[in-house]
Amino acid sequence: MIRSKEDWRPLGLLLAQALQGPAVRLGESTVISRSVHVIEVERPQEVKVVLAADAGQVFYGRGRPGTVYHVDTFHALGRVNHRAIAAAVKAAVVSSAEVEAAVRLLDHMDLQTGTGGGRLSGSLAYGRKAAVRRAHANHVHIAAQLEEEAFPVLVPVVAAVEQAILEQGLEIRKIERIVVDATPQGAGPKADLSPYASTTDSLLKENREPRGDGTTPQQGRQRQGLEGVEEALGLSRETLPPQELLRLLKSLPWGPGAAAQHARRWGDLEHTLAALEGRRLVRRERGRLVLTAEGRRLADFLEEHLPELESYFRQLLRRVIREDKGRTPAGGREAVGNARPQRPVALAPEPGGARELDLPATVLAAARRWLQGRERPRAFTSSDLVYTAPKRRRQRRIVLVLDSSASMAGDRLRAARFLAEHLVLATRDKVAVIPFQEQDVLVPGGFTGHLETIERQLLALKAYGLTPLAKALRETIAFVRGNRVRRPFIVLITDGIPTVPLAAGDPAQDALEVAREMARLRLELTCIGLDPNRRFLEELCHRAGGRLHIIEEMEPGTLARLVHKELVQQR
Repeated sequence: MIRSKEDWRPLGLLLAQALQGPAVRLGESTVISRSVHVIEVERPQEVKVVLAADAGQVFYGRGRPGTVYHVDTFHALGRVNHRAIAAAVKAAVVSSAEVEAAVRLLDHMDLQTGTGGGRLSGSLAYGRKAAVRRAHANHVHIAAQLEEEAFPVLVPVVAAVEQAILEQGLEIRKIERIVVDATPQGAGPKADLSPYASTTDSLLKENREPRGDGTTPQQGRQRQGLEGVEEALGLSRETLPPQELLRLLKSLPWGPGAAAQHARRWGDLEHTLAALEGRRLVRRERGRLVLTAEGRRLADFLEEHLPELESYFRQLLRRVIREDKGRTPAGGREAVGNARPQRPVALAPEPGGARELDLPATVLAAARRWLQGRERPRAFTSSDLVYTAPKRRRQRRIVLVLDSSASMAGDRLRAARFLAEHLVLATRDKVAVIPFQEQDVLVPGGFTGHLETIERQLLALKAYGLTPLAKALRETIAFVRGNRVRRPFIVLITDGIPTVPLAAGDPAQDALEVAREMARLRLELTCIGLDPNRRFLEELCHRAGGRLHIIEEMEPGTLARLVHKELVQQR
């Protein structure tokens, strides 16, 4: 996978160089060019590239040639589900680009198969005309406006398209030959491209008449799409994940008392409803809560773009450690930074096969050599090969013991929820969350590696009541022993001190005694807490033989960095 912009550029330049020619064959089944290319029935293994027919000008009426890339992946005759292909392409783009770049790419990529098509960021409800579907019964067609730095995206996109075709039971068709038709424009018979014409929601159509704000309609739609994604992600970050936020919006209007009923699914909705009202997405009307016009627009946007937004939201959760980068906790140890992974080092394979080939790094090494020497792309040499040691890491069991008493309401509880979701997505470890509040400790059935399971448990959690810390630690010991976990990584997240005793004793002293029991059982404890309670938490960690991190406030990035640092140190 391309890991950074520094990795993208050499490969992008290499592809840009190759695409200066009439066409490029990527793999065995895909042809890429800036011209229209077709297959003739009598020669199904041969693709003809028509140089005089620029893809952007022919398909979209663009004024300047060479701005649209035409990508066709050929397969055996059959109907390929365009929505399945679109989902595969979106996943490939999202995994290969930052959020804003991915939005821009998907806005400027069109898809067509034998079942339909349209803009990848749109409804995919176009291209249904029978002639268009027949014309695409033997290939998946993609048209894309690409900048030079985005060329490497074509590799994972084509791989995703081929895999999706195979999963639908059709074979990939090998292209044996590319023929270039260099007949000047108007000199030969005009190709009949009417079977490829269709109404579409494409943003590749060029409309150069400016609007009142100085932008073209195309630029306006692009900006609106990007703003919609940013708005939806920002609101999801503050309230509920995209799918749950859509479900809440579509459940409106609500009558009196409805919020309390819905709290079984979404927990305390006071903050969520305040955020929706603050953005004028909902309003109070005669005792009922209803959607505004802006709220309906957002709900429609969420529904249309839900798969992409879910992918972006997962990206956000994985990268939550990058937030509030550079902040240092007040006292205690410094939070772990977001260190950039080092480039692979070229190593000779050891006897016995102890190392494996790093294919992306090898391709980049060859690309740099070709560019530095101004060579045309040729075969790899031994100097290009990059080997890495296979990763071997024991899967850990992480227990988050989460204070959900009244003082954790709002941002603090959301930060802890984001931490749990981040650990599920960003590590291979299994996670269990044990919330405690009032007289209750909510012990899960076991560990999980599924985001949906964690979300179901934490979305409905409402912060209230006192802090039964001693009971929570005792239940954690029982949970760990019941699941027969040898070396669990236990993280206590709390903003207060104990206020509920085990029996009739002292709440703080009870918690310290259970901490001593954890030390006897050699259960490692890491505690993250706030400065006002430093003295008690220091004594708690001393009794447990654990480690303490005191922070200024509970923020997702700070929590994630501290936990990752401890995980690294304990391996």
